Amino acid sequence: MPENPSKREIGERFDAEFAKFKRQHPEATVATYYTRRHVLKNWALEKGHNSLGGKIVKQDGEQIEFWEAGRQKAENWIDRYNVAPTAKVVEYGCGTLRLAAHFIAYLPERHFFGLDVIPEFLEKGRDLIGAELIGEKAPVLAVIDDASIAAARDFAPDFVFSHAVMHHVHPDELKIYAANIASIASKPGCRVALNATCHPTPIRYGNLGWAQPEAQIVELFRPLEFAGVRKGKAVKRGRFDVQPAAFEFVRTSTEA
Repeated sequence: MPENPSKREIGERFDAEFAKFKRQHPEATVATYYTRRHVLKNWALEKGHNSLGGKIVKQDGEQIEFWEAGRQKAENWIDRYNVAPTAKVVEYGCGTLRLAAHFIAYLPERHFFGLDVIPEFLEKGRDLIGAELIGEKAPVLAVIDDASIAAARDFAPDFVFSHAVMHHVHPDELKIYAANIASIASKPGCRVALNATCHPTPIRYGNLGWAQPEAQIVELFRPLEFAGVRKGKAVKRGRFDVQPAAFEFVRTSTEA
């Protein structure tokens, strides 16, 4: 586990609840546990979420319309990473398609492939985008498993991105996360963009919040070649000062 100087570990209660859940559901991961026990429960109670579902709520309580919630970030990433209108794109951790909706609208038919941990996210996303656009663009949407990772690899994307995911990935599941993305980005020249949270040492700052050193993140995604990082201003997360960062990698060889 990442270092933590506190006497009472951050996330201790969350971890205990997950351990209990996993004894009853051995196949569960932290990601599937959180989404099923917390996100879906909040949906049932008609509570909002800051990134998932049709009720996107900012920290100040303001609700944002679905199509507006992801517009700016999607347009920024399309522009920043020069995503051509003919590109094939995979999003790893697409949630309820908040950003994906804009990529789907931008790209040709069957040029978008979205992956996430539970089918409920994908079903909600389809509903939010609407049958007309889904029918016109026919995006591929699948639950993450060995078969869908292989299918996404065969899709031969030009661009793979994972937005607001990595800092939520439990350290025990981080190698699988990185290996899946590297496997999907198998086409020489494929670019990968993802954001993470950086700190000089590995730390946990919340139930589902982890940060790592920049060098550790770069090493994690080998054999993808590191192509650069954009770091934001340091922010306070609990008692830690961490730095949001957007990483870019590129596939320069067919090495697995």
